[in-house]
Amino acid sequence: MKNYFRLTLMLAVIALMGCENPIAQETRVHEDGSLDKSIIFEKTDSSVLERNIFHVGPENGWKVSVSPVIDGKNNDKLRVQFDKSFPSAEAMNAELDAPSDTLFRVKSSFEKKFRWFYTYIRYSETYRPLNRFMMLPYDDFFNAEDMQFIRRLPAEGARISKADSVSLQMLNVKVDDYYARAAIANEQVDILRQLLVLTNTRTSLLDSLESVREVFFEQLENDKGDENFVMRMTDSLKIKFADRARAATVADSLSESLNARLQFMSYVRDGRYQAMIEIPWTVVETNADSVVGNRLYWRPLQHKFLFTDYELYAESRQLNVLTATLSAVLIGFTLLLWIWRARRNKSA
Repeated sequence: MKNYFRLTLMLAVIALMGCENPIAQETRVHEDGSLDKSIIFEKTDSSVLERNIFHVGPENGWKVSVSPVIDGKNNDKLRVQFDKSFPSAEAMNAELDAPSDTLFRVKSSFEKKFRWFYTYIRYSETYRPLNRFMMLPYDDFFNAEDMQFIRRLPAEGARISKADSVSLQMLNVKVDDYYARAAIANEQVDILRQLLVLTNTRTSLLDSLESVREVFFEQLENDKGDENFVMRMTDSLKIKFADRARAATVADSLSESLNARLQFMSYVRDGRYQAMIEIPWTVVETNADSVVGNRLYWRPLQHKFLFTDYELYAESRQLNVLTATLSAVLIGFTLLLWIWRARRNKSA
């Protein structure tokens, strides 16, 4: 299967290669905490109308608009935009941050605080990690220096130093040639373990799965794709099943979860991500890549949320006219009272 070729590269974000799946998210934040959300697939086909990595569509209340992409290069592509309004961040999280191993998850947070002279709004969106491997913690391979390097990477398209460019390439090699292959090997070996148990076949091999893991790891380096990877490897390991057809069916069933996650990771690996948040009032703090008025823009590299949450946040404030006026009146009254008392004491 083609995805097996891509799966070993799924986390390796090659900075100079063209991305095929540009995805934009836009959020308009209102003072009362309600939100207008747009998810835009910039260059896609009609398949996203029925199935996409956010699980959004007309069936769950999203308005859809479709227009052709006319740029001389992608005239057969479509721009598909999904729009929906939510009464609160919690309501949006119920749809976009529902637990799932095969969806792009976004958690939103809205907080409004009164601080006498100012009222503050803090809004954030947190992208959940793209890594969906279940049997190999990323911190077994990546140290604090790696994570620090990822955190300080600039926005997509920004220039980086030659030294950082080399470090980025080395990070990609580490992700691709070591972590991804090892993670896939772990899950494939577990599928084999379950297959042997369920078919009661050569269970003595269960005691030597560590050596099998090494074989799988080496094989994944050269395999360009095979949807029957585990079954083919049983031939290499000279494993004989009493009923091979049944064993193949069982192997397919056991592989469903991994295959679905690999398809998701393969798709998002080719993504180019943009975000815009429009927040009311005057912006006083944000980690946006650029700010235009009360619109904030991000263009994060995928590295930012490969393994850990990535938060996009903005804080704005508005002067409380009533409390400011009241404070001015009280200060003025106090000042006048002090002057009056000073004159009275002087005349006495």
